[in-house]
Amino acid sequence: MDMAELIRLRVPGLRLRRGVERQFGEMADAVFDRLAPFLDREFAGLTESGREAVVNGVCDTFAAADLSDEAILVTAWMALAPFPPPALTRLTLQKCVLPDDPSALNFPGVEVDIS
Repeated sequence: MDMAELIRLRVPGLRLRRGVERQFGEMADAVFDRLAPFLDREFAGLTESGREAVVNGVCDTFAAADLSDEAILVTAWMALAPFPPPALTRLTLQKCVLPDDPSALNFPGVEVDIS
């Protein structure tokens, strides 16, 4: 579901919906304003269509990534503490983006469910 549809379903009233849409537009403009100098510097040798292809690839990567609160919290936790914790015996990864190498999910003494 795209953002416009989500706003239409979740935000009551036309005026409030338009305000929320404007806020998201302003956020997008602010992100663009911050990224534009970086893109100009890093991709100076690319054509406009080449830059657009790179940006679209990054957008596709973000769209495919698991950016749920749970995934982000687990990732942050893994960066701060040993993984898996000693008491963990089962790990369920139902909505996660899995690594290309399945051996990355081999944890001694831990059953990993990816269904």
